[in-house]
Amino acid sequence: MDVVEGKIKSYRFGERGIMKSKSMRVFTSLVALSVSVGNLPAFADKAAVEQAEKRFNDFVKQVGKSNPQYPVFLANLADTYIRNGMQSEADDTFKKAVESQKTKDTPTNSKLPAMYAAYATTLLSLSTETSFPEKTRKNFREHAEKLLQEGQPYADKCAADSIEKLNYGLRAIQGYRMAGMKPEEVSRTAAYDKELKVLEDNDKLGRDGILTVAMMLLRMGQMYAPSPAFRAARMMGEMKIIPDNSPTKPGTVKQKDYKAAETYHLRAMAQYNRLPDGDPTRIDAQRNLAFWFQLYGQKQQADYQTKQLSKLLHTTERDKLFPPAPPCPACGMG
Repeated sequence: MDVVEGKIKSYRFGERGIMKSKSMRVFTSLVALSVSVGNLPAFADKAAVEQAEKRFNDFVKQVGKSNPQYPVFLANLADTYIRNGMQSEADDTFKKAVESQKTKDTPTNSKLPAMYAAYATTLLSLSTETSFPEKTRKNFREHAEKLLQEGQPYADKCAADSIEKLNYGLRAIQGYRMAGMKPEEVSRTAAYDKELKVLEDNDKLGRDGILTVAMMLLRMGQMYAPSPAFRAARMMGEMKIIPDNSPTKPGTVKQKDYKAAETYHLRAMAQYNRLPDGDPTRIDAQRNLAFWFQLYGQKQQADYQTKQLSKLLHTTERDKLFPPAPPCPACGMG
């Protein structure tokens, strides 16, 4: 297989770019994780697979397997394989990524939860793709559940208020929701809410923990109803809250979904309110919340949250409460 000269850039799992490699010929016998083109499924993207293998092998040739990003490149390769229906190659490559990452993780910095969550959610997303046979999609769902169970102990080793731990639980819920696996989503959400509640009630939680918990609560709310920051929300038309039995249309959200999102937003704001009055992050959160209620036509709530913002900023001037957006250099608009 001839390899063309090219530059390797950053990819899905966040590895850093590496310098342009020299032109080279990589023989199949030297590619440890490559597969025969003849063995590719009919619907596979041959070029994408070859390119992913080239990226991986170029990386190994340039920096070696001891590099901290080696497991990340392996995980990216596994992702390409599974997206092209090559489950055996994907699973083998992912296992190698896990084993390699174990040698690089530390008790205070583990990438394993994110690695498991990313692969599992990829499988769950693919389980909705009709290009795969139903049997394959069912297998994706079952394998994803198994992976989430395998990854949980690694997440549990992280601090209860860490991004690694909390993001793992959130990714599982998002994956089940995306795949339409309602019982699993409901079960995971109930367990996750209990985890968050313990942290919300912890009066010894530090600033980093408070911000992490608040962020996860907002991300939970985002699953039920859009929640853009106020600068984006001000450019949007009002969202309509409609009865649960109404047909879903653009610009609308069901009543039950709105209420779920509202609850998460208010819980998040309660965490931000644990920060000092003049804290910029708390002020931004209060401003975003006022605009969120305005976006959904909830005038009473929007007015109440604006009054809370006014107390924090010690002003009632609208331009100070909600500063106008700076001009856009491209279009000249705010």
